[in-house]
Amino acid sequence: MKIEGDCIIAERQFEDRIHLLKVKMPCLITALSELNEPRYMTPGGIFRAYDAEITVLGRADLKGVDDGDIGLKGSPTQIAKASDKVRKGAGEVVNLDAQESVEYIMGKLAEKHII
Repeated sequence: MKIEGDCIIAERQFEDRIHLLKVKMPCLITALSELNEPRYMTPGGIFRAYDAEITVLGRADLKGVDDGDIGLKGSPTQIAKASDKVRKGAGEVVNLDAQESVEYIMGKLAEKHII
C-alpha cells in the first residue's frame, strides 16, 4: 500500500489476478491472514500486557466531535434489511431399534423433501 495525498493505492488479490485500487480516505482496509506471519509474545511481554492499565474513553471524553459524525447518525452505511439467525427447534427424542430408526429418519427426510 502507498499513501498518495488523500488517497491510498493498494492491491486486491483474487484467485487468478490482482487488482490495483486507488481509494479516497477515509476508507476501511482489511487484510488476509496469509499476509503476515504472527509474532508470538515473549513471557515478559505477556506479563507486562497483563499488568498494563487500559484507558476506557466515553462519549464525554471526545472533545470537538459532533454527534452527527459518530454512531448510526454519522455512518454512511445504510442497512436495507437485517435478520437474526434462524433458531432451531428443540428437536425430538425417539427411542426405536436400529431398523425402525432408519425408517423413521428416512420418512422425515422424505416428508421435508430432502430426499
